[in-house]
Amino acid sequence: MTMKVRRKYARFFWDNVSKEPHATGCWLWMGGRDKNGYGYYCSGGSVRCAHRVAYEQLVGTIPEGLHIDHLCRNPSCVNPEHMEPVTLLENLQRGRDRAAADKAFR
Repeated sequence: MTMKVRRKYARFFWDNVSKEPHATGCWLWMGGRDKNGYGYYCSGGSVRCAHRVAYEQLVGTIPEGLHIDHLCRNPSCVNPEHMEPVTLLENLQRGRDRAAADKAFR
């Protein structure tokens, strides 16, 4: 992929983000979302989670095997300051529904 094409995809990505002043500081993904509210972004024939794309563009590579935890608990947020790479277990334990995390590891 050429640099020009990469810039076009990056610009299109950020066109779908609302950085309007929110009390929480969240940057909201205004593009497509799944049933749980997580944004998704289509580019180059692949579909990716919007929060992961934002993190990788602004912070860097997400270490293999780690998940991105939304510290703000807003699944449509793409502000990397609200994200932390963690293990799946830690992400589930931090989640709203602790019972779901417990069941996942029985």
